[in-house]
Amino acid sequence: MKNIFLIFFMYALFSILYAKDYKGAELRTKEAFTYGRFEVNFKPPAGQGLLASFFTYHDGISGVEEWNEIDIEILGRYEDNIQLTTITPGQSTHDGHFYVPFHPHEDFHTYGFEWTPDYVAWFADGQEIYRQSGDHIATLHLAQKIMMNIWIPQYEEWVGEWNPQLLPKFAYYDWVSYASYTPGQGNTGTDNNFTLQWKDDFNDFDSTRWEKASHTWNGNLTDFKPENVVFRNGKMILCLTDKEDLGLIDKNPPYVLWARATDNRIVARFSEEIDTVSALDAANYFISGLTIKKVELLPDQQTVVLKVSDMDSSKTYSLVILGIRDASADHNKQIGQVIPITMAEPLTFPVKINTGGGAIYNRYLKDRVWNSAVEYGHMDGHSKDWTAGIDISGTDQDSLYITELQGAVKYKIRVPNGSYNLTFHFAENEYDRSGQRIFDLVIEDSLVSKQLDLVSKVGVHTAYDLKVGQVKVTDGIMDIHLMNRIGHSMLNGITVEQVSTGIGDSSPGLLQNFKLFQSYPNPSVTRNHEIKIKYQLPGAAHVKLTLYNVLGQVVGGVEDYKASKGIYELNLSAADLSTGLYFYKLDVNQISRVRKLMVIR
Repeated sequence: MKNIFLIFFMYALFSILYAKDYKGAELRTKEAFTYGRFEVNFKPPAGQGLLASFFTYHDGISGVEEWNEIDIEILGRYEDNIQLTTITPGQSTHDGHFYVPFHPHEDFHTYGFEWTPDYVAWFADGQEIYRQSGDHIATLHLAQKIMMNIWIPQYEEWVGEWNPQLLPKFAYYDWVSYASYTPGQGNTGTDNNFTLQWKDDFNDFDSTRWEKASHTWNGNLTDFKPENVVFRNGKMILCLTDKEDLGLIDKNPPYVLWARATDNRIVARFSEEIDTVSALDAANYFISGLTIKKVELLPDQQTVVLKVSDMDSSKTYSLVILGIRDASADHNKQIGQVIPITMAEPLTFPVKINTGGGAIYNRYLKDRVWNSAVEYGHMDGHSKDWTAGIDISGTDQDSLYITELQGAVKYKIRVPNGSYNLTFHFAENEYDRSGQRIFDLVIEDSLVSKQLDLVSKVGVHTAYDLKVGQVKVTDGIMDIHLMNRIGHSMLNGITVEQVSTGIGDSSPGLLQNFKLFQSYPNPSVTRNHEIKIKYQLPGAAHVKLTLYNVLGQVVGGVEDYKASKGIYELNLSAADLSTGLYFYKLDVNQISRVRKLMVIR
């Protein structure tokens, strides 16, 4: 009895002495599973420095040689990206970051993966987006528990810089399902090779299936607390909190993380979703020397755009915010905050960036880490220098090609709305065989290079310049996605040339007034496989309709044509489309609107 008391006392003392400042949450199954189709429908929170997940894990590991894990991790810093990973014995990581044509933090989406003896494949809203089938898959054979968690990693390069003002944050899980692997005799999944065993709608806590975790590990800035796993209104909610207010409690008012000005437009980012009425009230904002003419709240409900007049770029300004309420049930009200406004320093074209180097080289700007105060930079990744004894073929600019940016997920460049020609500079200096590094390149919402393998393309130590023309930017930021499939992505440099401008707020009335309606039927289940799409034009315009799958690949559409003022209806064929989520984009005089549609077979 004394020994039991001593153990309990030492555990309690350890918990007090080494407790962490932030509290996360994890829900896990009691049962472990070998192979199957694992799915979840959830909405993770947005924010730098945090993530929410759905994964399987071999619990009770006695050493890294028994490591088995399959992950879906959604980092709060990305508005269009999910990370998909297997971890095999030796804690060997095989992962990919993948662009998705939706904002994971704004709505519920269904994510899942199939685990078989031959492959692991990941899905988003029913569409397969990534598959691993290498030799390492055979080592994923140990039974794994289903888990979900929310936490703060200490690795800023990976998740971004953490700011405690973001607390609290909540990940909402609608349901989880498991289907066993039954090749040739199932009722769901790829080729119906899986059989649904159960689906939990989280109407309440099923203690026979789930348990709430209470542990942590090195590199995790949170302790997991059972109180931070909450079941309410048909949802399971994982809470990220401070150590005082556990559970689904929000006592903190919204906080402005940064404010940035371009021309007569100020963008302010809040720490959480804010109340629409108070956000749109111009009386809640004040900038000395300026008049606020219009307030706009963006769809993420965390970003406010203030339109002003006669801003002087040579001056400094501060934004005063009063009376903004958050969107929580308690509507916490901000008493007041003053934040300096970062003034944009527009780039001069052509823009040349030495993405792998920390120094200016031959008019190539040095690389930067992306944040609200810079005009360009990378997210995730690090620099690698190959200067020792390497000559680069096919170029007289060796210095550009012997330093590289490795493992970046995104590169962002602030540019005026318009059209651009880009050149991406690559040279393979690490691997000497094809198949060792393969990655995709997506610009804005278009896949421009699929499964790029530089050794296969041009060999080693050889410059390769990939040219991409007529890239259209409509939101003031050019988004470049580097999606690694095997190994890590890399990039030596970028050149951006301006082709045309005028796709911004100064565009004539079509930007504000043309309408794109929801397709019908939706979901599309018509016998004749026709999808009807209606739009309305306030005047004559060039029109183009494009249909994309979730990978951003074009799968249909109507070519560019001239249309006059009026209401139009287009028919798209769905005969060759499989079941899943699609996106249709209408371009009107180079201005875009996008909507979703679902096809069911």
